[in-house]
Amino acid sequence: MYTEVASNDKGDMIDIENAKIRIRNVTIWKYEDVLKKILFCSSFIVNIYLILLIAFQGSKHHNPIDKERQDNHTAIAILSKEESSQFEMTSNVVPLFNSINPYKDSWCPDAICNNNPLCQPCKQRYLFILSPGRAGSTSLLTTFNLLPNVRLSGENNDELFKAYEMIHNLYAKKHRYGTFFDEGKKQGGPWMHNIIQPQSLACASQKILSLINPPSHEYLSHVQTLRELEQHEDDTIIGAKMIRIQEGSWGVDDAVDYFKKHFPCAKYIVNNRDPKKVLDSRIKLHWVVQNRTYEEHLDSVKQEEHFLKSFAQGMGSNRAVFIDMDEWINDVGVLNDVIEWLGYKDCRLSRVKHDNDGGYKAEQDNLNPLVGGCKMVK
Repeated sequence: MYTEVASNDKGDMIDIENAKIRIRNVTIWKYEDVLKKILFCSSFIVNIYLILLIAFQGSKHHNPIDKERQDNHTAIAILSKEESSQFEMTSNVVPLFNSINPYKDSWCPDAICNNNPLCQPCKQRYLFILSPGRAGSTSLLTTFNLLPNVRLSGENNDELFKAYEMIHNLYAKKHRYGTFFDEGKKQGGPWMHNIIQPQSLACASQKILSLINPPSHEYLSHVQTLRELEQHEDDTIIGAKMIRIQEGSWGVDDAVDYFKKHFPCAKYIVNNRDPKKVLDSRIKLHWVVQNRTYEEHLDSVKQEEHFLKSFAQGMGSNRAVFIDMDEWINDVGVLNDVIEWLGYKDCRLSRVKHDNDGGYKAEQDNLNPLVGGCKMVK
């Protein structure tokens, strides 16, 4: 074996082979050090990525009920400007008991809202079409269902009067210990119950209406979370066309009080028609009882007209508008004024729809008479 040697500038002998090995080892050590640093940084980045991924998946697949519980103290209602600034100065938490009206500057400025953890009666907006039968109410139903974010149902056999009777049953009940429905008072004995919060039964009436006028089955089949469904419903104006509320065994004042309290954030399109024309149309379709005279039937129709007019007056101009079929059937501008009153901008009808004209047939013209951008501006 021969060892290759060389000399440096000073004349020292150098083992070239060993020098090469030492240089190679130093180079390898440097590469290993760099590689370790790269692996450490990569591992750190991967760990951060996994943490963020887990957090994202957790928020994406959260239990909507748990989320709702977490949000209860902050999302009960939308604050008005004044109340928002007040809570920003004092606390980030909205009290569960409050009188906040989320639509004070728009849909229902006159609403009284007694919010509590169990019920926020002004959270949902409503629209009702009230009319005598055979006065164009179905045409109005079809027309106003064309508006964005509006879902109105047809007849419900005076179901809300039945809801009134259900609630009135509790208000009217008296027993030896007092009355059942003493709001703000806890009761003991055989009629014991905790304090019933003011206006909380509004949510019972509202739930009845929402269940008999639900979103489409197609939508419900694809909605992902309860939170998404809740937001969809909050963005929708729900309501119904009803021709029988004036037939219930209640007075106008009782009806006005019930709707103000149990549907506080509602608007009403109250429709009318000449009583003789209403009656003649009913006779043609055999709506009338045979053992009564024409004058008796006409008097009954006039009573319906009086009820509805008085109802609209009791609600006031912010809540109710009164229209007459004999006017809007020939002048679409009357209905366009109603659309503007509801708060829609750049939205008008080009013509009047005619459903049930002469009977029960829907209009054959399927062209949408609504033109414009149709945006809610207030």
